[in-house]
Amino acid sequence: MNPEIDGKKVPPMDLYPVQVIHGSGKLKKRLDLVFLPEGYSAGEMDKFVSDCGKFTQYLFDTDPYGEYRDLITVRAVLAHPWKAAQTSQWIPFTGRPC
Repeated sequence: MNPEIDGKKVPPMDLYPVQVIHGSGKLKKRLDLVFLPEGYSAGEMDKFVSDCGKFTQYLFDTDPYGEYRDLITVRAVLAHPWKAAQTSQWIPFTGRPC
């Protein structure tokens, strides 16, 4: 995958795996919700993804989000909190998928 921001190609970053919970992943004219596993251990990533799916279903059962479900992408970043805490590198937000 080589996403674009404002028409410019952006090289992919493979810092953490990302699980798409819902949606196409297209960036233009979409709402992109990203969940981070704060409070989950490295061994609880399956539970984290399951909980993201449950929340996503709850979100779409709530007005007005359900009527816009085709315009919303939901992702779960499988970042192990202990591993993220060990890095001293600042990773700037670029508005693009991991």
